[in-house]
Amino acid sequence: MAPREKFVCDTSALINLHMHFRGRAIRRLRRAARSGTIVIPEGVQRELERGTDKLGEFVRKAPSGMVVKIQGNTTMQEELSRLAGQYTQSTRVGDKTHPDLRPKRKTAADTQVIAVAKVFRYTAVSDDKGVQLVCCLEGVPCISWCELARKLGLLDEQPSLLQAESDAS
Repeated sequence: MAPREKFVCDTSALINLHMHFRGRAIRRLRRAARSGTIVIPEGVQRELERGTDKLGEFVRKAPSGMVVKIQGNTTMQEELSRLAGQYTQSTRVGDKTHPDLRPKRKTAADTQVIAVAKVFRYTAVSDDKGVQLVCCLEGVPCISWCELARKLGLLDEQPSLLQAESDAS
């Protein structure tokens, strides 16, 4: 991971990390959150706090600085409003036209992820095609949860499929 690389995760990215790596993911996320490498906006926090699993518990006890406050932050609120208004009509990308790309509410967690990434120059983490497309159009780097797992070193801890097959022989 590059020394200054920072990530803002959407809800599904954290859920996927937790589903695939359980406790290891929580430990790595906790370490990354403490170092300021991973943040989440308030909307993602609200969505995940409802959970009764270890991920929900982790978010309820989020390390200081992990949750980016949207309410009361004029810059963030202005960016959310701009994004919510920017993608209300069809948008042409190359030879393809896409319908309204924005989430239905300007406070939606996905829009918050994009806004935080844009304002703080972080990398967004999302597999949502709409989020990825808006990030592309806004010049915001965006990676998948799988790529974040690789950057956190979670993939280094498991044997490859080929190695597992040769071990079974």
